[in-house]
Amino acid sequence: MRVVSSLKGWPFIAWTVVFAGLGAFVLYRDLMGEGLRTGTYYLLLGPLIYPVFYGAVIYALLSFTRLFRQRRDYLGLDSNSIIFGKKLVPLTDVRDVLVGRNWLGLRQLVVARNEAKPMRLASYFLTRPTTEVASVLKEAVQATR
Repeated sequence: MRVVSSLKGWPFIAWTVVFAGLGAFVLYRDLMGEGLRTGTYYLLLGPLIYPVFYGAVIYALLSFTRLFRQRRDYLGLDSNSIIFGKKLVPLTDVRDVLVGRNWLGLRQLVVARNEAKPMRLASYFLTRPTTEVASVLKEAVQATR
């Protein structure tokens, strides 16, 4: 496998620290009696706010640590497929590779496929520039045709 681009590590470390700190702060406030029970969401959801909130914190922590472990070889090329983390896209299924923008105006890499929805990859986490990554992937797609 040839690695096209890896992910930047600092955003995942920063967001992991933010979510761990948020979870610890709310847990401390809950133990002191002033946490989620005094908020507006408690009026809406009642005691269900606890598993919802802590489940979201645990999910975010697990997601960021999973991406942090995959950061070195996140976007790669195999002899006949493009690898996005754990997802494989066959090169014969790829119609085109484009550079677009998401709804916030941030750059993203769009892999247009023949039969399925296009895959969108947030390129602001990649270490290489988006245009370089797109050109490498386009060359690989054109080589298979």
